[in-house]
Amino acid sequence: MIIKRKLINTVIGILLLSSNSFASTESIENVKKVEQTSVSENNNSELQKIIDDFSLYTAKIPAEVREEVQNYRKKIAEINQEKRNLYKKISQEAQNYLATEQEYKKKISSLKKRSVAN
Repeated sequence: MIIKRKLINTVIGILLLSSNSFASTESIENVKKVEQTSVSENNNSELQKIIDDFSLYTAKIPAEVREEVQNYRKKIAEINQEKRNLYKKISQEAQNYLATEQEYKKKISSLKKRSVAN
């Protein structure tokens, strides 16, 4: 479970780094160095294959698509920042309500997942 989580974090890290510079060998090398210290030797070859596959994939992506994705991610970050600012402006009571509402939604979602699995 921990190994899978580290692998997922690695892939997410690669994707985040690639949003700034697709197929940048420097960024990929930085990710490799960090992950080599935190992932066991048994997973290094699998991790290396994923990194290499992703690097090959991103090298094939047209510049227009990379730019479009970068702009999309920037706009999403701006929206998320605006959401955080709006949240800070509402009253503590409203923040508590939203937190409680979210807990109930999680419970309902969990219940639905269990009923689908059965």
